[in-house]
Amino acid sequence: NALNSELTQGLLDALRAADADESVGCIVLTGAGSGFCAGADLSEFKDLQQAVAAENRAELTMQLHLVFSKISKPVVTAINGHAMGGGAGLALAGDLAVMAEGAKLGYPEPKHGIVAAIVMANLVRQVGRKAAFELVALGEPIDAQRALQLGMVNRVVEQKDLVPEALALAQKL
Repeated sequence: NALNSELTQGLLDALRAADADESVGCIVLTGAGSGFCAGADLSEFKDLQQAVAAENRAELTMQLHLVFSKISKPVVTAINGHAMGGGAGLALAGDLAVMAEGAKLGYPEPKHGIVAAIVMANLVRQVGRKAAFELVALGEPIDAQRALQLGMVNRVVEQKDLVPEALALAQKL
């Protein structure tokens, strides 16, 4: 579930299509398999040495994170496993977030010499400046209970209850 350009564009297109579909009342976003989203596909970075390529990739990433504030339908994220970097940004971008016990959120960008700039503004709004700084400066992942304590997620449930809980919330919305 690493966010390469193809997956990033696919998510952006799918979110826009769901927003435009009159039969969709709420969007539930979760990861395939055991992880929610690993964040940026670092293997793709070697191909971004030219400024234009890097700018285009950054713009695509920004559009994905911005789409959440532009779509008219509520979004529930079901964080089924690790959500790191841009994946943590996606997990928090929804209107409601349900997180499975055992899942982790984190911003490992500093360990790769990267600044978590694109997700930082939303993170500050969600948890405040000091907690956001701690998360992105230290790069240490947090567990579901700490995410709940910080107000990053609305509910923490057992893994088996994650999707049913997210769907129940979506149905209410």
